[in-house]
Amino acid sequence: MSGTFDSDLAYIAEELEEALPREFSTAVAKSSVALRLSVKALLEEPSPDSMARVLCQFSQLVEAMLRELEARPEVRAWRLAAQCATIAERLSGPSPVENPAFRQLPQMLMRTPWVRDEIESKAATAGISALSEPIAKGFRKTVCAQWLRTASRPESAQLYELLDDVPNDLEFRVRQVWLMRKAVHEEPSFAQVYAWSHGDLYPTLRSPFPPERLGQEVARLCEICSALKVEELAQQLEGVEWLAQYALNFLMPPSPEEWAIRRRDDVSRLLTGRLSRWHFRPFMQRLEPLDMVGAIISAGRPLLYERPAAHALLEHSLLQSAAFSTQTASVSLDILKSVEHEFEVLFDGFLLRLMHQQRLGSPQGWCDYLGGMHTLHYQAAQPPGLEAFRKEYLDQRGIRSLSEILLRSSTEGLALN
Repeated sequence: MSGTFDSDLAYIAEELEEALPREFSTAVAKSSVALRLSVKALLEEPSPDSMARVLCQFSQLVEAMLRELEARPEVRAWRLAAQCATIAERLSGPSPVENPAFRQLPQMLMRTPWVRDEIESKAATAGISALSEPIAKGFRKTVCAQWLRTASRPESAQLYELLDDVPNDLEFRVRQVWLMRKAVHEEPSFAQVYAWSHGDLYPTLRSPFPPERLGQEVARLCEICSALKVEELAQQLEGVEWLAQYALNFLMPPSPEEWAIRRRDDVSRLLTGRLSRWHFRPFMQRLEPLDMVGAIISAGRPLLYERPAAHALLEHSLLQSAAFSTQTASVSLDILKSVEHEFEVLFDGFLLRLMHQQRLGSPQGWCDYLGGMHTLHYQAAQPPGLEAFRKEYLDQRGIRSLSEILLRSSTEGLALN
């Protein structure tokens, strides 16, 4: 343990305490003092708990620094340039640009109304013209790369670029330390780790459950989805270890106890973090529309929404089976309602991919699909054609609505009491 953090960390903390007052608010400067004291305690008496405190304070400090930097126009300009450069770089690759017709996709995507609106809005807050040459020329790799180099010149933009990579590394370390604190004398299975994570995330709703019960619940939901002929969800529920590992990697916060759900607002924060993490951004950050486009274009295909939808079904079932006290009943119902909504949105994301699947061989099909994703996640509305497609999908399986899937999963042969 003592070798995990050495004197370099203390040096970094001291440097931050000295430098931050020149660039940031008093609140951020005070956070740097608290970090230095925590580092000192860690080095004097190393332990998982003291390490967790350092990482928590370091994360909070980085988050506060990023938040203050984001208010500066030159940093906003850098963020917009970085997002556009990322999209342009990924559009220039082999996927999804598999044939000559896709050479038109960068220009078509830039002309899409919601993309234009997003870029013009961000450009306005950055104090730059949306008609400037880089933006007007669309997602062209060389133009956007030059734009990013120019936007990176201010010192505050360089600092933000440096800090922007830190949260992912910190969250990876936080996950390690959280597990270190939990698994003191054992080599736990993924199901066991998930059970711990769920217990820390929902402390007011249920006590931790043994992993064998989790396996029973996953198997039960798999049978129900198979009976409902929702094969795509059933496939994700065929193995508890795989689903638990996937959830821990992409859907559970790095230190669940720090994200504990005690009221409905906490669920909103959790779901925002999950969407960001699932699109390969840090849990602590809010996913922006252009980040979403970059992640999907980088993957070269729509993301597999049936995976988080299957987890949302499991989470809803686990929470539904929890015993509510009189004191927590109102909050518990609010939390359940939020989790139900998460399942419905994720299932719609899965259906949206099915609906557009045959059209993704054309650039217009990609523009329409990305537009549907924007409508689903950022306008809280139904993408064109999705309501009719959902009805057809459910009718073919004899299901009246998405609520019926939730109801069946919560009432048929409950494994948890």
